[in-house]
Amino acid sequence: MQLLMVKLTAKPGQGDALLAIVSKFMMRGPVAHGLVRYSMGRDEDAPEEFILSEEWPSTQALEAFLNTPMFHEFAGTMLPLLMRPPESLLYRIVASIGDTSHPAKAD
Repeated sequence: MQLLMVKLTAKPGQGDALLAIVSKFMMRGPVAHGLVRYSMGRDEDAPEEFILSEEWPSTQALEAFLNTPMFHEFAGTMLPLLMRPPESLLYRIVASIGDTSHPAKAD
């Protein structure tokens, strides 16, 4: 399993618009391409800052999704709302608690 963390910073006054676009997109597409779990957090002190957490079964599944027309359309809608390019980190999940799809374990 892979964990993708993405930090998004909206332009001033665009936080709610960014939230709406990302939320709508996440509800309609990535699950069909293998997304296992998704969470989005918003900074209470800086409402233009968001963090996305996505769990993918493999790097290949994520890369395949990032190459879909659906993702490219979404990126074209989202990117103009951002103050700076998204910051992304990809990790291999080595432990997890609270999810039966990959029970708690450690390497």
